[in-house]
Amino acid sequence: MSVERCPVVQGVLDRALADLRTTDGSRHETARDSVRALVALGGEGHRGVKSAVEQVSRVFAEAVGPERVAAGEWHRLLVGAIKLAAAKNPSPRQSCPDDRPTAVPAALIPEGFSSPAPTTVSPATPVAIDVPAGALTLPDEFWQARETLSRIRQAAHSKVRSADVVFYGALVRIAAMAPHTLRADTGVGTAASLNLFAAIVGPSGGGKSSGLSVGRELVKETRPIEEFPLGSGEGIAEAYMGEAMEPTGDMAKDGSAKLAKVRKMVRHNVLFHSDEGSTLVKLLERAGSTIGETLRSAWSGETIGQKNGRVETTRTVPARSYAAGLVIGWQPSTILPLLDDHEAGTPQRFLFCWAVDQSIPPRSARVLWPGEMLSPFPDTVPTNLPPPGSIIAAPPPAMMGESIVFAESITDELYDTEHAKNTGSLPADHPLRDPFRSQHPVLKVKVAALLALLEGRRNVTEEDWRLAQIVIDTSDRVRQYLQAVAAGKARAAREAAEASEHALEWRREQARHSVRESVTTAADHRLAVRVATWVYEGGPATLGALRKRAAGRDRPNVEAAVELAVAAGWLAYEVDATGPTGKLAGGASRPVV
Repeated sequence: MSVERCPVVQGVLDRALADLRTTDGSRHETARDSVRALVALGGEGHRGVKSAVEQVSRVFAEAVGPERVAAGEWHRLLVGAIKLAAAKNPSPRQSCPDDRPTAVPAALIPEGFSSPAPTTVSPATPVAIDVPAGALTLPDEFWQARETLSRIRQAAHSKVRSADVVFYGALVRIAAMAPHTLRADTGVGTAASLNLFAAIVGPSGGGKSSGLSVGRELVKETRPIEEFPLGSGEGIAEAYMGEAMEPTGDMAKDGSAKLAKVRKMVRHNVLFHSDEGSTLVKLLERAGSTIGETLRSAWSGETIGQKNGRVETTRTVPARSYAAGLVIGWQPSTILPLLDDHEAGTPQRFLFCWAVDQSIPPRSARVLWPGEMLSPFPDTVPTNLPPPGSIIAAPPPAMMGESIVFAESITDELYDTEHAKNTGSLPADHPLRDPFRSQHPVLKVKVAALLALLEGRRNVTEEDWRLAQIVIDTSDRVRQYLQAVAAGKARAAREAAEASEHALEWRREQARHSVRESVTTAADHRLAVRVATWVYEGGPATLGALRKRAAGRDRPNVEAAVELAVAAGWLAYEVDATGPTGKLAGGASRPVV
């Protein structure tokens, strides 16, 4: 019988299978890290590890070929993982941390009831999910790949802030700062907007917003950029609007052109932010709210706003006329409604960042502020890098292209992916089949383009593409962790509802039992009074005579009624000189009728 995998094991397995099937790097390292993580989860008691390891084994064999498997490569990986897990957990847990019993100890079962008295499970009970250290943050490999990335990490750690938060904040800031005409052109579909959204997730007081201020110090404005708190859908469009003086076409008496105040689009670059994502959740849930639709359109750089009858309430921001960045701080519990909006496509447009950074050095090893970074938009940047060894002067700004171009290998990959999607030939197990990954190709294009801009380039290399994939994978792990938390909360709520219903039904049965008992006792009492009255009025009588006198429905209960009357002192068994006569006579007292 197959064992259902817990969400944590399923998340590690999904990542492992996706990496083994799509990663161009070392599949040995991918398999090694994946099987270590799975076996470690097995030592912690998580469900479904055995079948997950078997599935990784099969996919690894398909990826590297039977020769390497036959040579013992997989066996060595598995044995090494088991040794590490055994060292960490000498006594493996026998139950999954995701499973929570709701049964009551037998000692607490009320006497006289066959079914246990249930307890309720509070849906507010924290859902603890063990996550390996560093699993939700960008790996060392990423930070060490480039001097600019190392500088971002150093800047964050010098302020005792999360490197991931500062990096995502800097990336969104560059997106909002970019020329609104600049697009990422892959040759597949239409050129993509650079507009980028990031969800920074962490506990309250975890440095989500202060980490963003470090990015503000690190990446200085080189282009005019406004910052606004996130409001309604109409408010997003309004951020680009304002009033300006424009010629009316008429002349003043002194011969100068007459000017009039008009409402129009007055800015092109805006960075939106919100310290608490629950504000967005309330807006998404509000009837008639346009915030979800506006965010999805803004992410794609499409037209936002609305045309109304009055000039003062008309807000239309045309497509390709604006740059936008959005950073929202969330707590793990408040972001769950955003994930529920996946059918509309809202969470698919966010990068998810975990705000807890366990790699921040202690005070004894603190690092210094590295200084602000160079402008991501220098005055002269060639669209395409020249071939190695070539000496080509950078063209003047007026000659620069308005597109970020991509290496041919990247455009070929994107073409093949889009071809498979739009011809229905995408494999059933392809990662893009996951609804939450539906926007990954465009999201990866945006991240890769912004990584290139971070280097002062307007061409995306294979290295940019590889680093962008690390960002996407890390974001996915955070999102999957949050989904696991959501699943745990949903399960706890479901168990609470079931336990509550069980408890309610138990109380109902207890009440019915009490009513039946009270009804039976009342009926016996009434019959005992009646039997005692018969004896007092008619003289001593046998039990058989009393039974014959009773109505048919009461006859089975006459003996119990007699015993009750004797215990009450209303009746007594008659005794003469020879002994018991077998008759019942009046007792010491007479019942009140």
